Amino acid sequence: MPVNSSCFLLASMIILQAAWLAGIKLTRATLSTEKLARIVMYDIALSLIFLLACIFVPERMFFGFAIPSGWNLSGRLGLALVFISTFITAFIYSHFQRIWPFDEEGNLNAARHFASEGWRRTFSHYTELPWLGVQHPPLIPVLGGVIYRIFGVKTLLFRLLNVGFMLGVLLVTYQTGALLYDPFTGFLAVVLCLSFPLFWRLGCAAMLDMPATFWFGLVLLIILHARIQAVSPMWFMIFAGMVVGLGLLTRYTMVFIYPVLLVLVISGWLSWSSLALIALVSSLFFAAWLWYAYRNHILHAQLRKLQEFAGMKPGYPEPRTQNIGILGPLGITRGWRMRLRLESLFSRLPSGIGTYNLPIILTGFLMVFQHRQPADAVLAAWIAIPSILLLILLPDHRYFLPVFPALALLMARGLAGTAFSSPPVTALALLFCLGNLYLFVDWQRQTYLFSSNVT
Repeated sequence: MPVNSSCFLLASMIILQAAWLAGIKLTRATLSTEKLARIVMYDIALSLIFLLACIFVPERMFFGFAIPSGWNLSGRLGLALVFISTFITAFIYSHFQRIWPFDEEGNLNAARHFASEGWRRTFSHYTELPWLGVQHPPLIPVLGGVIYRIFGVKTLLFRLLNVGFMLGVLLVTYQTGALLYDPFTGFLAVVLCLSFPLFWRLGCAAMLDMPATFWFGLVLLIILHARIQAVSPMWFMIFAGMVVGLGLLTRYTMVFIYPVLLVLVISGWLSWSSLALIALVSSLFFAAWLWYAYRNHILHAQLRKLQEFAGMKPGYPEPRTQNIGILGPLGITRGWRMRLRLESLFSRLPSGIGTYNLPIILTGFLMVFQHRQPADAVLAAWIAIPSILLLILLPDHRYFLPVFPALALLMARGLAGTAFSSPPVTALALLFCLGNLYLFVDWQRQTYLFSSNVT
């Protein structure tokens, strides 16, 4: 990529980050004005450094980078260094990040019940547990209860379980990129995954999102490995079915993996018999919980709550809000589900992905459009199908996390084809993410665009 093009990409990232910070200030989304001012000064310094480097530093020094011809020892050491650095940073962030209201509070509370009362007694009044009882299956709270029973009730330890899943997602992302494209693209996708603020925030919280993301990506990796390596698929499909079952025991939104697999069948990446085997094994694996939930009237309550939240049945209460939303007086919409959908699409998701990453995502889309490869169909299905279904049914921004590894792969796909821009662009994205995480560590949002403060 020529220097002027690389500078244009960096300038676009800087402008979008500045617009995001200006939006926070103008909408008064936070009362931490001193912290916001520090981030502004930090971003100004970063922007000046990178823009001046574009102008004055010789091209060979700032953009001189070539994709390695093979994945040698130095490449593997680089990957190991990224994982070690991620664990250390996640450990620190897990210690300082505030407790997420409602979801993390509910998960921690459920784990305490499993630890103090035991499994049998807790399951006997499962539907009475706040948050968990009428919405989610039990796998992660049970694991949290085991941690609490062995090591004591310490939030950090439960969060470290999620950090482990976070590292697992990075490993799955790398392996998937290496299979679909090449090891360097997989490595670059790992690094770009770490430029998503929401990836860190949910990975360092005791919630269901990161485990669900791990199971979702692992299923696709198993299928791709069997397909690309041309190995006997039966045992791999059985394993994939078991992973789908674990995902369903983590969060019911894992069901969105089935339409993705159906598209892979249509596009030739998966056979009908393999899909049937995955569905059979996952159903058998999940059947024990379904039978128990049905016998103890848990399933009916949870299905009704999910249908109400998705708008398929009336009865879900209007969420309490702190205000009517900055754009509320414009009369854009009055329904709370549509407000939540718009809030996720135009506010929470851009903040979670990082607005500075949007030009890199666009670069990836353009690369895929111009140089279509068979592997690109996997990314398209991985991104599009869950996103469309979630926007229609469950538009909370956290539910989109299983799509983030595919977005990182798409970004890496774009940058790998324009290798001169990879180091500065990736470095700027990571550094912007670091500043945003400083703001989010004790984030208490004060205003909303569409008034969707679900409590």
